[in-house]
Amino acid sequence: MHKIFFGLVAILGLGGLPVSATTLYQSATMGTSGQTSGALVSANQFLGAAFTLTNAAQITAVGGHISRDGDIADGSLFAAIVSLSGSLPTGAPFDSSLITETTFTAPVTSEDIVVPLSVTLSPGTYALVFGSGLFGATGSGAMTTNNTDLPGATYFFCDGVDHNVWCPGSATCPPGNISNTRFTVYGELVPEPGSFGLMAIGVLTLLAVKARARMRT
Repeated sequence: MHKIFFGLVAILGLGGLPVSATTLYQSATMGTSGQTSGALVSANQFLGAAFTLTNAAQITAVGGHISRDGDIADGSLFAAIVSLSGSLPTGAPFDSSLITETTFTAPVTSEDIVVPLSVTLSPGTYALVFGSGLFGATGSGAMTTNNTDLPGATYFFCDGVDHNVWCPGSATCPPGNISNTRFTVYGELVPEPGSFGLMAIGVLTLLAVKARARMRT
């Protein structure tokens, strides 16, 4: 019985152990790094991609294949996560759908960057957006377009020059089609309530069966 009790404690304790983050979403597979051009990211143009979570998740980082604008020394940009109730973000540029944001400095030549960002998200559809001119970011960058889109990749952008209009990546408004840009979201799925308890019951049952088998022998 003592062995069974300690086995239960050990199983329940696993819930608090840190684990390495996994890739929860990527819009495209990585192209060749070291690029200096791509779709503009600036105060006048935000780029974003939609992603869907079927389970709650603890987000630990976001990223993408990006570089700073070579003509501008300042490479500070922001990364924001917003909730989507439709196919596009809303607001000028964001409204209450903004969940969290952070700033980072884009590399001189393109890299597959990882930016720490911690937030718990419920199941639903969200957008990861890169831009500048907000949250202390004042630089300019570019998202390389030499990546390979994965099935279902959905992009959009905000044309800040044209009254903060949000447009789909295949839009008729400038800059037109956006594709083959890499957005990434990292983290871990959050176990559903009661899952650890159910797992513990299963382990207890197995241990009890083994204990009875030993007693018979």
